[in-house]
Parts: sequence; C-alpha cells; structure tokens
Amino acid sequence: MKLTHSLMTVDTTLCLQRLVEELDVEGSPTSFALTTINAEGTQHLGEEVSLTVKALTSNEYIHLDHVWTVNNLPVSKRSISCTENIRDRPHLQGISLPKLDNCNATNPDYS
Repeated sequence: MKLTHSLMTVDTTLCLQRLVEELDVEGSPTSFALTTINAEGTQHLGEEVSLTVKALTSNEYIHLDHVWTVNNLPVSKRSISCTENIRDRPHLQGISLPKLDNCNATNPDYS
C-alpha cells in the first residue's frame, strides 16, 4: 500500500509513472492529449493501467480502469484541498479530509 493524494475527475485519472513502477503494475503504452490552463491538446506518452484505491478512512475499494501515467504532476502543496477550504461547497458537505504530512500529489510517501 502506498499513501498519496489523488485527483480524479469524471473522465481522466492521472498517476505518476514512478508510483506505477513502485507498485509493479503492468500497463500498455498509450498516447494522449491533455488540455490545461496553460496549453491545449498537449501530447503525452505514457502507460494505461488499472489501479485499485481506497480512502484512508474506509474499507471500500474502488477499481480504476484507464489510468494514464505521467512523469510529472505540477501541483503545489497549496492546491491540495483541506477540510477548511471545502466547507463552503455544498456538494462536499460532511466530508473530512485527513491532513497528510510529507505527502502530496507529486511526491508520494513510499514508506
């Protein structure tokens, strides 16, 4: 088990290539385009893998198909949500986010 933050959307799930390698997950080579605030349709080469994940506070597992690997996820620590900054979002009422020291989306805790 590896501890890391995750960012999942309705249509795309990304994972660091080095985390997939650490987990010894086999995948298929793939090419995909990502659109961000800085660039539209940027081509990336990676792998498509399947992962099984769970929340720290749950025993339920979620299987994720079509996860694409990337070499870098440029996410700053201040972009990672905490319970305090989701309080005002009605669709997230009642959700408590654990604080994870020394762990972020771009530098998973491999211990």
